Amino acid sequence: LLKSSVSYRVLLDNLRNNRLKTLYQPIVDTETGETIWYESLLRLRRGDDTLESVYPYLPIARDTGLYHTLTRFVLHNAKAALMQTDRDIAVNITLSDIAHPGSSMKRSSCARRSKGAAERSSSR
Repeated sequence: LLKSSVSYRVLLDNLRNNRLKTLYQPIVDTETGETIWYESLLRLRRGDDTLESVYPYLPIARDTGLYHTLTRFVLHNAKAALMQTDRDIAVNITLSDIAHPGSSMKRSSCARRSKGAAERSSSR
């Protein structure tokens, strides 16, 4: 229970104080060295300002209703990052992200870019 409480406070602090960070890991073609696309990775800031994966916090985010807020944050940032690159950006989403009543997936223009990524991956 104490660990859950601490995790919840870390999540809230990151959300309230704009401390979340979205990183974009390049996915590289091993033959050509060319960046094919980027994978979006969400990171939380600890008290000492180091970054840590959000993964251990996802169960508490789901239990407290913060999960979809994190998803919206990542989608918003990925959409902005798309304007800075000619490569696609992969965002890990779940069915509940899409089905959630406030889902930005239903009205996001990010989905338009996914067709090109699907066509490229099917041509490999």
